[in-house]
Amino acid sequence: MPTLNRITTLNQIGLMRNGVLVEEGSPQEIIFKYEADSLESAFLTLCSHQDSNLAPKVFDININYFFIIYQLNVFDKNLIFFEFTSYKNRLSLKKKNLDQFDILPKDVKKSHNNIESNNLFRNGKPVDSIRIKALLKKSLHVLYRDYWLLFTLMILPLFQICIFSSGVGVNFKGMEIAIQNDEINLNDCKHISNFNGCIFNNDTTQLMSCFAIQYLTSLDYTLVEVKNRHAGEIFVDNYKFLAFIHFPKSFTQELTKFIDTPNEYGTQSLSYMHFAKHNLLFKNQIILDVTNAMRSLIYNTLNSCSNNPKIAGLPMEFNALYGKEVKVHVHSTAAVFLAMGTFYFSSIYSVSTMLSERMDGILSRSMFAGVTILELLISMFCISNFLILIHSGTAVIIVYVFFSNPIHISSGLFMYAMLIIIMSWIGFLFGKCLLAAGITPTKAGGVHIMNGWALSQMLLSGGVWPIDGQSPLLRSVSELLPMRLAGKTMNDITLKGWTMDHPSVIKGTLATFGHAILLILILIVLSKLKKNMWVIHK
Repeated sequence: MPTLNRITTLNQIGLMRNGVLVEEGSPQEIIFKYEADSLESAFLTLCSHQDSNLAPKVFDININYFFIIYQLNVFDKNLIFFEFTSYKNRLSLKKKNLDQFDILPKDVKKSHNNIESNNLFRNGKPVDSIRIKALLKKSLHVLYRDYWLLFTLMILPLFQICIFSSGVGVNFKGMEIAIQNDEINLNDCKHISNFNGCIFNNDTTQLMSCFAIQYLTSLDYTLVEVKNRHAGEIFVDNYKFLAFIHFPKSFTQELTKFIDTPNEYGTQSLSYMHFAKHNLLFKNQIILDVTNAMRSLIYNTLNSCSNNPKIAGLPMEFNALYGKEVKVHVHSTAAVFLAMGTFYFSSIYSVSTMLSERMDGILSRSMFAGVTILELLISMFCISNFLILIHSGTAVIIVYVFFSNPIHISSGLFMYAMLIIIMSWIGFLFGKCLLAAGITPTKAGGVHIMNGWALSQMLLSGGVWPIDGQSPLLRSVSELLPMRLAGKTMNDITLKGWTMDHPSVIKGTLATFGHAILLILILIVLSKLKKNMWVIHK
């Protein structure tokens, strides 16, 4: 659709609003008469002074006028053109189309860039459900045509969830370890069967080093045989391997002494491990797995000899009250990532759409057309909830069905769903209140701030590392973040099986909802204090 400023080459035009001809003449005469810099500004000035009780001007029916009616229907952001060539054609314009036009406030300034918008509500003007429905349809049409925004909101999150669930916080696979086994060749260990007798028998042919190697192979380690100990250490120091393990020739014999007669066990028969220290996570996993391999070896050895295997363990009983299914770090961070995704993508939608409306001038025209900011926010809020329901439902299926993250089925899952919805509200309000309305007038600035804030929350809320490692002051701040409150409560529901009436679940949900209420109050205060906060100033 063309705009008013594109028809300045016509000889004669008529400006009509609410069925009332407010001005006629050549475009240049109208611009000069109202001291405007554009035909659109002149029209807005006319609208600001129009009295709805005035009768339409009487014009000569013999003259062909090109009438311009400012389109207030939110489906079209600019203008609709009607050409009248006779009196009958003028009568054919149905009144129902004109009844949709709203009266503009009389205190509108000369330029559409000077709209006063200090309140979310128009004075004395109720919320119109018809306008909200029209705004919903318009926003959906815009969303369907904006393929990049649709990709960012719906497709990209699914890729990120798959990447997070499969590559973040999981055990490392395929790590290379150099092996020197003086008892037997590494390839021959593959043919050694599991424990088939007691090693304390003199006629046994079992080699215990093979069982330790088989245990590590079952954990997806890549074992490479080297010639000697010196070569293995050099390979580790040159970062070709992450660790080197050496089993001496008398490893099995000395292991029987270690179990049966510990006082006769010689330190020269100890197995040896040399590992790289450049990566703490690699080192910790290798040490833990090798330690577990040795414990499993001794446990199975005692069990095969009909001895009590507990004598080789620690004199302590371990009982996991919660989270017995938690095996890797991603199991305890999946809920935090879902909360972050809900917050982030809801904010991205609200920031991008609201700032686009402002920068393209659509918001200014809609406000002159009678649409209130509250109606616009309600329509965008409904669409945001619709998108988040689709996004979150798909994300939950991917995380808990496809990747089998542990989850307890309880009534607390209702609060889990509520927390996801509340986080989407917080993201929507954060994008609207602090970014689109209060901080930045540009889309790029809003997106950069949004990225920084979402990443900071993810880092501080335990999504990357537990907050227990933070300093006391920083931890006190992290505990109050909405992503931390929602993520912790969602973890308690899925990993601990807490129900919806559990005090911690209720407290976490109410505290998260309190952030949404706080953002609403900030939005109201900003609308009271900041003039023209919904309009781009040039």
